[in-house]
Amino acid sequence: MCIRDRIATECVGHHGLHLNCYGLVVETIRDPAVERGGPLLVTDLWNTSFPILRYAIGDLGVREDAPCPCGSELPRLLEVTGRTADVFINSRGQKSPGVAFTNRILTESREIRAMQIIQHQLRRFEILAVPGAGFDDATAGRLTARLDEFMGEANDVDLRLVDAIPREPSGKVLFCRNAMSGGGS
Repeated sequence: MCIRDRIATECVGHHGLHLNCYGLVVETIRDPAVERGGPLLVTDLWNTSFPILRYAIGDLGVREDAPCPCGSELPRLLEVTGRTADVFINSRGQKSPGVAFTNRILTESREIRAMQIIQHQLRRFEILAVPGAGFDDATAGRLTARLDEFMGEANDVDLRLVDAIPREPSGKVLFCRNAMSGGGS
C-alpha cells in the first residue's frame, strides 16, 4: 500500500496515529451518543476521478491537534474507540449500543462463531447465529436470557441458525441493526 493511501500511521513515540494530512482531511464529529471522541469523516484529496467528500468510514476516534511529543506537527488520532452501530431501545426509551452486546457474547461464547441481532420493534428481536462446536438448546436459552438481561426486560426473540451472516450492499457485515421505523442510530 502506498503511503498516500493510508489514513494514519503509528507515531514513532507511540503517542497515537499521525494523520496523513498531505492527501486526506480527517474530521471527528461530536456525537452526544458517543462517550469519547466521535465518528470519523474522511475526504480523499488524491482521488481526482471520483471525489469522496466527508465519507463516514464507520470508525469512532479521538483526534488531537496539539503538537506531538515526538516533534511531529501532524494532528493525531489518540485512539480509535470503536465502530458506529445502531442502538437498541427498550420499552422505557433507554438506548444501548447493540454492538456492545454482540461483542460481549462472541468473546464469552465459543459455541457461537458469528451473529447478528436485529431489533424489529420494541421488545421484538431476531438473532441470526452461526453455531460453533457445542451449540445446543442450552446455548440458545442462555443467549436469549442474556439479551433480556442486556435490555433490562423480557423480549420476544426469534433465534435463527444460519451458515453465514448476510452482507450489506456495501459488503460489510453488521453485528447489530435497528430495523424499527426511524432506526436507532
